[in-house]
Amino acid sequence: MRKKFTIFDVDGTLADSMRYWNHLAEDYLGRLGIHASREELLPIETMTMTESSAYFVEKYKLAKTPEKVMEEMFSLIRRYYEEDISLKEGAASYLRSLRDCGVRMCVATANDVTLSQACFRRNGILEYFDFFVSCDEIGKGKRDPAIYDFCRDRMARESNTTLLPSDVAVFEDAAYCLKTAAAAGYYTVAMFERSYENDWDRIRGIADESYVKWTDAIGTADF
Repeated sequence: MRKKFTIFDVDGTLADSMRYWNHLAEDYLGRLGIHASREELLPIETMTMTESSAYFVEKYKLAKTPEKVMEEMFSLIRRYYEEDISLKEGAASYLRSLRDCGVRMCVATANDVTLSQACFRRNGILEYFDFFVSCDEIGKGKRDPAIYDFCRDRMARESNTTLLPSDVAVFEDAAYCLKTAAAAGYYTVAMFERSYENDWDRIRGIADESYVKWTDAIGTADF
């Protein structure tokens, strides 16, 4: 990976957080006395928290606003980011190697940016990133390249340069995110996430580079 500008996903890519998210909806609905099936929860896998909150209100006829549902779900997950969630093995060392090579880094997440920032601050990598952007801020999820384009445009302005999508590396773990970025012309790097283990062959076929562990990627940013 010889790109000076990079966009990183957080959950499942840098942060080992997917196991917490995989049970969040089930835990939250369970507190409301709702036992959701796997099929009922499948649509939220590619949704933002705002979208999934609205889905729950409509699907289960909750006597709450989507905003209230999101607030309650957010309170459940926040503690994990502040106290428990770690980085994937080797992630900090890899990011440090990019920083030492003068690579600009930012975050594009479907999650609330304050959660990512809390996790990164505790794990000592917050200072590596120029800025954080969420899909909610952009108004579109990662099936649309808008968040990547926004990040690229901002990095170009702040660096006083012109950047094509091919000048920027996008790091993701999910196939649909990598497919979106690749179709928009970005250089893509896939990180293995156990939640998508059955999709790994397809993911590797989409990405320009793919790694099972961050320790395998260290040393590849050779400028």
